[in-house]
Order: sequence, then C-alpha cells, then structure tokens
Amino acid sequence: MARRLSRSRRFLYLFCLFVALMKGSSVFKSQKLLKVSVEHDGDCLQSVTIHGDFFLYPEDAIVELESGLQGVALERGALEGYIAAFSARVQVFGFSASDLTSAILMAAGKEPKPV
Repeated sequence: MARRLSRSRRFLYLFCLFVALMKGSSVFKSQKLLKVSVEHDGDCLQSVTIHGDFFLYPEDAIVELESGLQGVALERGALEGYIAAFSARVQVFGFSASDLTSAILMAAGKEPKPV
C-alpha cells in the first residue's frame, strides 16, 4: 500500500519540481524576427520552441533543430557550435547561429534582454 505524504511534504515536493525546471521566452530581432521559448534546469536545455519570420529548408528541419537542442548546455560556445553544425546541413534564411544562440540565452535569463 502506498504511503500518503503529509500536506507539508506534498507542498515541498511540488515546490522542488517547480524550482527544478525554469521557463523563459524572448523576442529577438535579427535579420528576421525570432521568438524563442525554453525550459531548462539551469545548466541544460530541456525543451525549446522556435517561432518567427524565418525559413528553413527542408521545412521539417525546425522540429529536428528543436529536438536536437534538448540536453545542450546553456553556454554560448556549446549552443552556437550545435546550431552552426546544424545550419551547415540545412538552408536557413533569416537568422545566424549567433542570433539564435543569443535569443536562447536571453530566454533562459543567461544574457540581458536588449532595451
């Protein structure tokens, strides 16, 4: 039989779940508009959603990019390296690896948002 947690322990458990996963979003103007939403644990990306006024070819490459960014460290070098390698395999119109990296880091709160 499962043991029920006390009310205070349930609160603590839910609080720890909330703190463990942080969310953020940013709007970044590069060559085109980028809208990025992220979930992260402070060190690595857990999920990324990228929207905006840009094009990738083939069209389903955005899904591959978003899923490939899961688990990548929230550091400029790691993110930019992955995005640049990905961009070499597909056609990207509207942003550079540096632009998307900045948008992700701003959404995660690792870089200040422009005023």
